Amino acid sequence: MIDEERRARIGLACAASLRPLHTPAGEGTSPAQRWAQLAVSRPAIDPARVQAEAAATGWRILVPGDAEWPQMPPGTPEGGQAPWALWVRGDGDLGRATRRSVAVLGARAATSYGEQVAALLARDLADLGWTVVTSCGLGCDSRAFTAAMSGETPPVAVYAAGPDLRGFYHREPAPCGLLVSDAPPDSPGSRHRSLARQDLLCHLSRGVVLVESVLHSISYTTAYFARVRDRLLMAVPGPITSRASAGPHRLIASRRATLVDSAEGISACLTATTAPTDPTAEQAR
Repeated sequence: MIDEERRARIGLACAASLRPLHTPAGEGTSPAQRWAQLAVSRPAIDPARVQAEAAATGWRILVPGDAEWPQMPPGTPEGGQAPWALWVRGDGDLGRATRRSVAVLGARAATSYGEQVAALLARDLADLGWTVVTSCGLGCDSRAFTAAMSGETPPVAVYAAGPDLRGFYHREPAPCGLLVSDAPPDSPGSRHRSLARQDLLCHLSRGVVLVESVLHSISYTTAYFARVRDRLLMAVPGPITSRASAGPHRLIASRRATLVDSAEGISACLTATTAPTDPTAEQAR
C-alpha cells in the first residue's frame, strides 16, 4: 500500500506527463486535494499500479520528504514548482549526487566543436568532484554524459519521455550513474515533455552551462528555466561563423550568462555563489 500523499503525487505526475496541469485556483491546495479533483477524469491512472510496475522494472519513485529527494541549494530559493514525483534508476543517492551538481547542455544538432567542448568540460568537472547533469538526448548532451562516465564522479541523465530513453539505452547499454525524470519511462514524446525536461535539468543542478544552442531552440529555453529556478547560467563562446554559437553569444552579450571556458572556471563560479554554510562548498574551497 502507498500513503495518500504519495498516491496523489504519483497520480499528478502521470497526469502532468500527458499534458500540463493548470495552476489550482485556490491557494494552499494539497496534492491529495488536487488529485481527488483530477482522478475522476483520469480513470486510467492507477498510482498503486504505477508504483508496483516501477518497482518491478528497477525504478524507484521519489516524492518530497523521501531521504533521497534532492534539496534546494542553500541561498537559492526555488522559483519554480517542485516536480510532483521523480522516477529514478541506478546506483547512488540522487539527493547526495545533486548537492554538488552542474548541468552541461547543448545543441542536439551539435557541431564537432560543440561535442568536443561538451566532452572536455564534462570529464574535467567530473574529475573535480562535480556531478554532471545532462539529458538523454543527442549531440552535446550525449557527449557530455559519455565523457562524465569516464570521470571520477558518476553523472545524472534526465529523460523527457519513452522515445529518448530508448534511444539512450541503445547508445549506452550499460550506463553508470543515475537516470531521472518527472514522468514515467513509457511517457509519450512531445514538446511539452522536452520543455519539462529542461526545467528538471535546472531543478537538479546548482548551475547550468550552455555549450551550443541555436536561438529559440529547446536547448535555448534552458536559459528561461535557469532564471525561474534562480540557477547560475554560464555559456561557452564559439565560432562566430556557426549558428550553434548564436544562443550562448546572445546570453553572454546580454549579461544573462557568465562566459566560461574551462571546468576550473565553472567550478570557481559555482563555488563563489554557494552559501558558506554549505559543508560541500567549504570542502571545495
